[in-house]
Amino acid sequence: MQIHHQLAATLPLIAASAVFAAAPQAAPQPAGPSLSIGDKAPALDIAHWVRGEKMDGFESGKTTVVEFWATWCGPCKASMPHLTELQKQYADRGVRIVGISDEELEKVSTFLGTDEWKKKAQYTVCTDPDRSNHTNYMTAAGQRGIPTAFVVDGDGRVAWIGHPMNMDEPLAKIVAGNWDTDAYAVEWKKEQARKNAWSARSRPFFMATRAGDFAKAVELLDAQIAEHPDDLETRMRRVQIMVIELDRADEAMGDAREIVATTDSPQLLNAMSWSILESGKAEGDVLDMAMTAAKKATKLSERKDGSILDTLARAYWESGDAATAIRIQKEAIGVTPAGRMKDSLEKTLAEYESAKTAG
Repeated sequence: MQIHHQLAATLPLIAASAVFAAAPQAAPQPAGPSLSIGDKAPALDIAHWVRGEKMDGFESGKTTVVEFWATWCGPCKASMPHLTELQKQYADRGVRIVGISDEELEKVSTFLGTDEWKKKAQYTVCTDPDRSNHTNYMTAAGQRGIPTAFVVDGDGRVAWIGHPMNMDEPLAKIVAGNWDTDAYAVEWKKEQARKNAWSARSRPFFMATRAGDFAKAVELLDAQIAEHPDDLETRMRRVQIMVIELDRADEAMGDAREIVATTDSPQLLNAMSWSILESGKAEGDVLDMAMTAAKKATKLSERKDGSILDTLARAYWESGDAATAIRIQKEAIGVTPAGRMKDSLEKTLAEYESAKTAG
């Protein structure tokens, strides 16, 4: 029985990273970011403080997390319980987490007024309908997807930018005073250069894949990798094409295993594993690699991400271990907030159980 995936929480073959939901753009992105690591954080210009006390400015000596989200964004909602945990963990250290949505006050208030989100979003939340903060942070830093968090240190400098689910280690070091912002700024600028290089190649790459010219797509990926050998996302795309589209898995497995061993990104591991599992090409060494990637992603995410657990369940299903697949799929459902993603996971569970019974 064919089990279909219904989620948008992995990184598909020809899509940008969907751990971040695409955010509406008020204007074209600038040629390069004007807000970078180590820069002074822009002042917040908030229209409505919906939950928590109003902030007049960043307080000296205290860390603030400025996080951008929306009620329609599945990955944002999946991150909110974790932000609540972090707010409780660091409350006595003066850390304040501020979630900013650019939606209208009524929509955000209604969302936060439900019993579910009263419990899962216990930190400061506000609205920014004129998108001034989005412009000053997201656009200025070249960030195009949400959720995105900016950690502002006690000196009022932007010390870290990224997905809130990846924030634990840098936040702990920033609060403790042993985070090297200047060293991280070097890595950040290197990452921006990688993204800019890929931006120039992404359109012809997508056009090649849509036209079925996967040899051309691989040429573009090879050019990106030659310039940026540490670009694991591009190397992962190359593995996907070699395995799924060109049936050249033997040539890709060495690189795939190196990616699994090297990366600490659960999202990237999850994306590579899922795309291969869904393709029907996962058998033998390829299936072993996909299973290893899914297990590592699950460990890195501390079994808190339903989409990653869903992938691990699929790996067990493809391996013929239906009982374990069903058990882990139930675990995935248990950690996923109500909504389309949870509905999708429940549908997959029903398909697993039906197929197991029929078998």
